[in-house]
Amino acid sequence: MNCRRVEALLETFADGELDPTQTLDVETHIEQCESCTEQLLLVHSMKASIERAVRADVQVSDAFMTRVRDAMQAEEQRQAEKEEVIRPRFGGWRSALPALGMAAGVVFWFGMQQRASHVPAPAQEAGSVMTAQMGMDGALDRLIDYHSSPPEPQVTEPNLLPTFEPNVGVRIQVPQLDAYGAKWEGASLVPVVNQQAASLRYKMPGHRVTVYVFDSRKVPIHKRLEKRLVGGGSPIYVGQWRGYSVAARDNRGVGYAMAADLDDTEITRLISSIH
Repeated sequence: MNCRRVEALLETFADGELDPTQTLDVETHIEQCESCTEQLLLVHSMKASIERAVRADVQVSDAFMTRVRDAMQAEEQRQAEKEEVIRPRFGGWRSALPALGMAAGVVFWFGMQQRASHVPAPAQEAGSVMTAQMGMDGALDRLIDYHSSPPEPQVTEPNLLPTFEPNVGVRIQVPQLDAYGAKWEGASLVPVVNQQAASLRYKMPGHRVTVYVFDSRKVPIHKRLEKRLVGGGSPIYVGQWRGYSVAARDNRGVGYAMAADLDDTEITRLISSIH
């Protein structure tokens, strides 16, 4: 995709309404294009401003939020049941398309397997390692980008965070960091290497802290950080990236990452308090 095509899709992309193929194309382009990244941040900022203006006049009730969550869960269930089993009917060419698509996919996969079998094993392994490292580097870069130039929060009420969960794929709760002087300011939904993450902003005296919540199975950034064991709990991963301290941990599939201008000891203490 070129910039003109991506810019035309940014608002729809920000709303999470693109189909999977277009979403992947836009995310891939954004990762490599600073101009379109800035445009996306502007779109998020405008939407957040409009949302704040509307929320100032409209009080959202708990009953309404419950209905919204129930409707979203019902739609997810409907989609899952729809995609679980494909039963092609061979009465016509239109009904045969899903089966033909599956067959083409099998042929493509088999061809790629045959092609890969002719590549020496060391070359295959080196390519896989390099691809994985580039993906993790890109994820860390994206986290730092959104920490150093944060978008305006899309939500400032904790009870609205569940609206992000269908995009992120995991349960989202506000980590309580008040004991360390960190006050939650709001959250935004941000793309991180073909995945979505919730970006939670905190303010500390003299510092800013960003906590990201994501599916740790899809964004394994901890593999680029140093493993540490703290108090016999789950491992903590800490490191430096582009002049910032970064820490991460995994809580049964829910990934947490933190970016801040703190030292390793301070950020380790903060990330360790998230459960």
